[in-house]
Amino acid sequence: MLEELPWICLFVCALALAQLQFKYCLPCLVASLKVAEAGTVVIVMRLWVNREEWMSEFGGEWTVEAVQQYVQDAAAALTNRTEL
Repeated sequence: MLEELPWICLFVCALALAQLQFKYCLPCLVASLKVAEAGTVVIVMRLWVNREEWMSEFGGEWTVEAVQQYVQDAAAALTNRTEL
């Protein structure tokens, strides 16, 4: 019976850690996902609002290279906190 005591203690500790995980980690995960979703929505809206500006830059051509270049420029502007 005494050899089972460490396993019972380990079970109780694992149960307590799972309770802490669901109590604290899930709200942090939900908050992180909310921030990621909001950031994605803002980036998409910003690209949509500025489409006239970058369309004139590309000469009205929707080429893969032109769109990739703009996305790279947008990422650099967001990283450096500058305007497009």
